[in-house]
Amino acid sequence: MKRYSILVLTAVLFCYTPTASWAGINEEINRQTPFNNFTDSLATIGKSPKQKTAIKNKRRLVRSQARLKKARAANLKRLTSR
Repeated sequence: MKRYSILVLTAVLFCYTPTASWAGINEEINRQTPFNNFTDSLATIGKSPKQKTAIKNKRRLVRSQARLKKARAANLKRLTSR
């Protein structure tokens, strides 16, 4: 009986692959487009390297938060429409 339960548990864990979907979501939320790179470089013209890093990190964080909020809203809408 112990072997059977271990086999079932292994089969369930082997077939359970939410990590692929989470990886796709994370990739979408953290994406960096050429337009973003261009606007970041315009925002950091004439700044020190330390300021440039801080500005770019802040802008990326704001974009990621906005995309996450948008993804959550779309997911909630999808779940409630069922």
